Amino acid sequence: MTGAVVTRTGTALGQGQATFGDNAANFADLGEYELRIRSSGALFTASVARAGLYVKLENLGRGEAYYRLARTSTGIASAYFDGMRALINPASFSNPLVYAEAVGYASAAGVNSFQFFDAGTNDSGTTSSAITASALTLPGAKARLRSSALTITPGNRTIGRSIGNGAATTNLTSGTAIVQFSY
Repeated sequence: MTGAVVTRTGTALGQGQATFGDNAANFADLGEYELRIRSSGALFTASVARAGLYVKLENLGRGEAYYRLARTSTGIASAYFDGMRALINPASFSNPLVYAEAVGYASAAGVNSFQFFDAGTNDSGTTSSAITASALTLPGAKARLRSSALTITPGNRTIGRSIGNGAATTNLTSGTAIVQFSY
Protein backbone atom coordinates (compact mmCIF):
# COMPACT_ATOMS: atom_id res chain seq x y z
CA MET A 1 0.00 0.00 0.00
CA THR A 2 1.40 3.37 -0.97
CA GLY A 3 2.92 5.21 2.00
CA ALA A 4 2.93 2.20 4.32
CA VAL A 5 6.53 1.04 3.97
CA VAL A 6 8.70 0.93 7.10
CA THR A 7 12.48 0.66 6.65
CA ARG A 8 14.73 -0.62 9.46
CA THR A 9 18.47 -1.24 9.49
CA GLY A 10 20.78 -2.75 12.09
CA THR A 11 20.54 -5.75 14.39
CA ALA A 12 18.73 -4.27 17.42
CA LEU A 13 15.02 -4.66 18.00
CA GLY A 14 13.27 -1.37 17.28
CA GLN A 15 9.93 0.17 16.54
CA GLY A 16 8.85 1.38 13.14
CA GLN A 17 5.66 2.93 11.91
CA ALA A 18 4.17 4.48 8.82
CA THR A 19 1.38 7.02 8.76
CA PHE A 20 -0.95 7.33 5.79
CA GLY A 21 -4.27 8.98 5.07
CA ASP A 22 -7.59 7.31 4.44
CA ASN A 23 -7.22 8.30 0.78
CA ALA A 24 -3.90 6.42 0.29
CA ALA A 25 -3.64 4.33 -2.87
CA ASN A 26 -4.85 0.75 -2.37
CA PHE A 27 -6.43 1.53 1.04
CA ALA A 28 -10.13 0.79 0.61
CA ASP A 29 -13.17 -0.21 2.63
CA LEU A 30 -13.43 -3.94 3.32
CA GLY A 31 -9.89 -4.51 2.04
CA GLU A 32 -7.71 -7.28 3.46
CA TYR A 33 -4.19 -6.33 4.52
CA GLU A 34 -1.11 -8.32 5.44
CA LEU A 35 2.41 -7.65 6.62
CA ARG A 36 5.20 -8.57 4.22
CA ILE A 37 8.92 -8.61 5.00
CA ARG A 38 11.33 -7.58 2.28
CA SER A 39 15.10 -7.92 2.63
CA SER A 40 17.85 -6.28 0.62
CA GLY A 41 19.80 -9.54 0.48
CA ALA A 42 19.14 -13.28 0.55
CA LEU A 43 21.49 -13.82 3.51
CA PHE A 44 19.77 -11.36 5.85
CA THR A 45 17.26 -12.35 8.52
CA ALA A 46 14.30 -10.23 9.62
CA SER A 47 11.89 -10.77 12.48
CA VAL A 48 8.64 -9.09 13.46
CA ALA A 49 7.64 -9.21 17.14
CA ARG A 50 4.26 -7.50 16.66
CA ALA A 51 2.44 -5.78 13.83
CA GLY A 52 -0.91 -4.05 13.67
CA LEU A 53 -3.07 -1.56 11.89
CA TYR A 54 -4.02 1.20 14.30
CA VAL A 55 -6.61 3.84 13.54
CA LYS A 56 -6.55 7.39 14.83
CA LEU A 57 -9.96 9.01 14.58
CA GLU A 58 -10.00 12.72 13.84
CA ASN A 59 -12.98 15.02 13.37
CA LEU A 60 -15.36 12.27 14.41
CA GLY A 61 -18.91 13.41 13.70
CA ARG A 62 -20.73 10.26 14.80
CA GLY A 63 -20.11 6.69 15.85
CA GLU A 64 -21.35 3.57 17.60
CA ALA A 65 -20.14 1.83 20.75
CA TYR A 66 -20.88 -1.90 21.12
CA TYR A 67 -21.47 -3.76 24.40
CA ARG A 68 -21.69 -7.54 23.95
CA LEU A 69 -24.45 -8.94 26.17
CA ALA A 70 -24.86 -12.48 24.84
CA ARG A 71 -22.61 -15.13 23.43
CA THR A 72 -23.36 -17.76 20.82
CA SER A 73 -26.06 -20.00 22.25
CA THR A 74 -28.35 -22.79 21.08
CA GLY A 75 -31.17 -24.27 23.15
CA ILE A 76 -34.88 -24.53 23.81
CA ALA A 77 -34.92 -23.08 27.32
CA SER A 78 -34.73 -19.43 28.35
CA ALA A 79 -31.24 -18.40 29.39
CA TYR A 80 -29.90 -15.28 31.07
CA PHE A 81 -26.41 -14.16 30.07
CA ASP A 82 -25.73 -12.79 33.54
CA GLY A 83 -21.95 -13.08 33.19
CA MET A 84 -22.05 -10.59 30.32
CA ARG A 85 -23.58 -7.51 31.87
CA ALA A 86 -22.84 -3.95 30.82
CA LEU A 87 -22.79 -0.72 32.76
CA ILE A 88 -23.83 1.70 30.03
CA ASN A 89 -23.56 5.36 30.97
CA PRO A 90 -25.40 7.51 28.40
CA ALA A 91 -23.81 10.62 29.94
CA SER A 92 -20.46 9.45 28.50
CA PHE A 93 -21.77 10.10 24.97
CA SER A 94 -23.05 13.11 23.07
CA ASN A 95 -26.64 12.73 21.86
CA PRO A 96 -26.81 8.99 22.71
CA LEU A 97 -29.38 6.56 21.34
CA VAL A 98 -29.32 3.02 22.78
CA TYR A 99 -30.49 0.01 20.75
CA ALA A 100 -30.76 -3.76 21.30
CA GLU A 101 -29.37 -5.89 18.50
CA ALA A 102 -29.44 -9.65 18.02
CA VAL A 103 -28.19 -11.98 15.31
CA GLY A 104 -29.87 -15.37 15.17
CA TYR A 105 -32.93 -17.41 14.30
CA ALA A 106 -35.40 -19.89 15.77
CA SER A 107 -36.43 -23.30 14.45
CA ALA A 108 -40.01 -22.00 14.45
CA ALA A 109 -40.27 -18.37 13.39
CA GLY A 110 -41.84 -15.84 15.69
CA VAL A 111 -41.94 -17.77 18.98
CA ASN A 112 -38.50 -17.14 20.55
CA SER A 113 -36.84 -13.83 21.28
CA PHE A 114 -33.85 -12.02 22.74
CA GLN A 115 -34.43 -9.21 25.25
CA PHE A 116 -32.54 -6.82 27.52
CA PHE A 117 -33.15 -6.69 31.26
CA ASP A 118 -32.31 -4.01 33.82
CA ALA A 119 -30.43 -5.68 36.70
CA GLY A 120 -30.29 -2.52 38.82
CA THR A 121 -26.93 -2.06 40.51
CA ASN A 122 -26.43 -5.84 40.92
CA ASP A 123 -23.10 -7.11 39.63
CA SER A 124 -24.27 -10.74 39.70
CA GLY A 125 -27.45 -12.78 39.58
CA THR A 126 -30.50 -12.60 37.36
CA THR A 127 -32.90 -10.48 39.42
CA SER A 128 -34.03 -7.94 36.86
CA SER A 129 -36.91 -6.35 34.98
CA ALA A 130 -37.47 -6.27 31.23
CA ILE A 131 -36.41 -3.11 29.40
CA THR A 132 -39.38 -1.78 27.44
CA ALA A 133 -39.23 -2.26 23.65
CA SER A 134 -36.01 -4.32 23.76
CA ALA A 135 -37.57 -7.68 22.79
CA LEU A 136 -36.46 -8.91 19.36
CA THR A 137 -38.51 -11.80 17.98
CA LEU A 138 -36.30 -14.23 16.09
CA PRO A 139 -37.28 -15.22 12.52
CA GLY A 140 -36.96 -18.67 10.93
CA ALA A 141 -33.82 -17.70 8.97
CA LYS A 142 -30.68 -16.11 10.39
CA ALA A 143 -30.99 -12.33 10.49
CA ARG A 144 -29.70 -9.27 12.30
CA LEU A 145 -32.43 -7.45 14.18
CA ARG A 146 -32.33 -4.05 15.85
CA SER A 147 -34.85 -2.47 18.22
CA SER A 148 -36.10 1.07 18.22
CA ALA A 149 -34.27 3.44 20.58
CA LEU A 150 -34.45 2.31 24.23
CA THR A 151 -34.43 4.11 27.54
CA ILE A 152 -31.97 2.69 30.06
CA THR A 153 -31.39 3.80 33.62
CA PRO A 154 -27.95 5.39 34.13
CA GLY A 155 -25.94 3.52 36.78
CA ASN A 156 -27.84 0.26 36.28
CA ARG A 157 -26.47 -2.92 34.72
CA THR A 158 -27.98 -4.33 31.53
CA ILE A 159 -28.09 -8.08 30.86
CA GLY A 160 -29.42 -10.09 27.92
CA ARG A 161 -31.78 -13.04 27.93
CA SER A 162 -32.67 -15.55 25.26
CA ILE A 163 -36.36 -16.34 25.72
CA GLY A 164 -37.53 -19.73 24.44
CA ASN A 165 -40.98 -21.30 24.32
CA GLY A 166 -39.69 -24.72 25.39
CA ALA A 167 -40.25 -26.31 21.98
CA ALA A 168 -38.54 -24.26 19.28
CA THR A 169 -34.75 -24.09 19.29
CA THR A 170 -33.15 -20.65 19.64
CA ASN A 171 -29.92 -20.19 17.66
CA LEU A 172 -28.37 -16.96 18.87
CA THR A 173 -25.10 -15.75 17.37
CA SER A 174 -24.86 -12.54 19.42
CA GLY A 175 -26.78 -10.06 21.49
CA THR A 176 -25.41 -6.52 21.64
CA ALA A 177 -26.27 -3.14 23.12
CA ILE A 178 -25.39 -0.39 20.68
CA VAL A 179 -24.97 3.25 21.64
CA GLN A 180 -25.08 5.63 18.68
CA PHE A 181 -23.62 9.06 19.29
CA SER A 182 -23.06 12.24 17.33
CA TYR A 183 -21.38 15.58 17.87
